[in-house]
Amino acid sequence: MSSLSAAKKSRSAPPLVLLVLLLLLITSILTYIIPAGAFDVDPETGATIAGTFHYIEKTPVAPWTALGLIYDGMISMASTISLILYFGGIFGVFLSLGAAEEVVNGIVTRMRGKGDVLIIFVLTFLMSTIGAFAANNALIAFCSLGAIVSRKMRLDPLVGIGIFFYGTFIGFASGPMCAYIAQGIAGVELYSGFAMRTFWWIACTFVVALYIALYARRIKKNPAKSLMGTTDWCTAAEDSEADGSAAVSASAVITMLLLFGGTFFVAFALNNLKWERGVCFAIMAILSIIAALIRGKNVEEIVKSFSAGCAGMAFICFVMGAAAAIGLTLTKANVLPTIINAVITPLSHVSKGVSAALMFILNAFINILIPSRGGQAAVVIPIMAPIGDMLGITRQVVVSAFNMGDGITNMINPLDGATMGAITLAGVGSFGKYFKFAAPLTLVLMALTCVFLGVLAVVGWTGV
Repeated sequence: MSSLSAAKKSRSAPPLVLLVLLLLLITSILTYIIPAGAFDVDPETGATIAGTFHYIEKTPVAPWTALGLIYDGMISMASTISLILYFGGIFGVFLSLGAAEEVVNGIVTRMRGKGDVLIIFVLTFLMSTIGAFAANNALIAFCSLGAIVSRKMRLDPLVGIGIFFYGTFIGFASGPMCAYIAQGIAGVELYSGFAMRTFWWIACTFVVALYIALYARRIKKNPAKSLMGTTDWCTAAEDSEADGSAAVSASAVITMLLLFGGTFFVAFALNNLKWERGVCFAIMAILSIIAALIRGKNVEEIVKSFSAGCAGMAFICFVMGAAAAIGLTLTKANVLPTIINAVITPLSHVSKGVSAALMFILNAFINILIPSRGGQAAVVIPIMAPIGDMLGITRQVVVSAFNMGDGITNMINPLDGATMGAITLAGVGSFGKYFKFAAPLTLVLMALTCVFLGVLAVVGWTGV
């Protein structure tokens, strides 16, 4: 990583920490204002029972208690944090080899002036595919590669984060393999509706790639139009280009094949072979060592690059724990049921098509408060599914409304640790700059999804 990128990373850390801590403080204050509530729970299944909401005695969470929940938040995210640290180390080894810069530089040099759009579309679809079949917060490590790609293409870091973060997470939001949690809770056959969800995943990925390509073309013509608010990235791009070469060694190609091929294999092993995560990531570690040896690195250099990769993820892990503390504060104060009941009530007063769209929008709002897909599904699906039954909306549509609502707002959610971590890794500098870039795209995707779900609800899509 260049000194300029390191400087940006250093400058970005305080605002991110302050933003999360400020949101945590505001959440604590809201627990004194929002009434506490609860739903009855089925003692046998643990599922929330629709129509049983009732108010209970307030249990506000004091600011100092909320700060203490950062520790609990990090514990609750222990599995994800462990994976991020581990994958960060592995990715640190791969990036230290210089293969990524060599391959990207070769592609960009050969296609300069005519291939930016093609590169953006290919990489965005690649990352979306990884996100659709291997969704995991550890994939934000790819944003380091995004910084390299954007610099080599003489574009700002927002292009890199668009491809490698937004691309990955649109796959997670709309991918056909990512609905199984909600399907299981809703009593829908696992992985049913695959064809329709595949169509929507491809459509959403195309929209994301097109948006990034149009933004890239705009700032390529006039760097002053960059949403970064500065053209410092141009200097970094020129420095990177000065010693560039179109030559790509066989070892660099093999290294990148090991990285992406290994990622796809891990996705297949996790979802189809049901391998343990630890085994899958051990495979990635072995592949990184093989790649390092091919590139002529010794054991000491491999260990140093692995350690540096882990160290680079430490701040991100803290942010994720602090973000999780916000959700824990809402849960401890018993205000989440009140919020959920308030936003779901309007569904009974509109048509099926509008109801499906509202389900999506309301889930998108709830997702800001509960970023965890599993946690959100456990709370929301038992309530939404019976409401869908009463409104004549198939459970397959309810599942899609939940899935897209859970996924899309993650890309602009300041409470989501992965989002904040990606901003840091990509060298964007602040959440505000990223938000200006991502918010219009998110709104477009939300509008298209509302129409799509409305049509599915009206035609009575069952996913078979």
